[in-house]
Amino acid sequence: MDDVKQHPSEERVSAPRGALDRFRFHVKLVEGLGKLRRLFLSKFNRGYVERMKARRRGDCRRCGSCCAIMFRCPHLREGNVCTIYERRYEQCGHFPIDHRDLRYREETCGYYFVRPVVRSPRGPDDEPERGAPRGGRATTTG
Repeated sequence: MDDVKQHPSEERVSAPRGALDRFRFHVKLVEGLGKLRRLFLSKFNRGYVERMKARRRGDCRRCGSCCAIMFRCPHLREGNVCTIYERRYEQCGHFPIDHRDLRYREETCGYYFVRPVVRSPRGPDDEPERGAPRGGRATTTG
């Protein structure tokens, strides 16, 4: 029975070892850069963090996925309980800051972001009247 050959479409296809290692390295590099970006934004660009927080929707699912980016947080315990939750790091409380933070967490994270409402830079009073010369309002003579 060991002589039975599988159909070619049923054979396992695996990536070359080097390609898989390069992919894992790329993911860790992106995750590490994301950690640095979140730290920088939390400390030096709080306005951006607040604007993005206004666009964030959803709830934390307590999955612990964000606590295992690049490496597992030493403060995360069994059942995804943070032992320093009340005094956790600023960037932890802000996660996810924007859509980039969900790149590898979308399937588990309960947060998502909505697009901003784009408004015209001019208001209704800024529209020139018909027949008005450029740069000013139409005047009536009477």
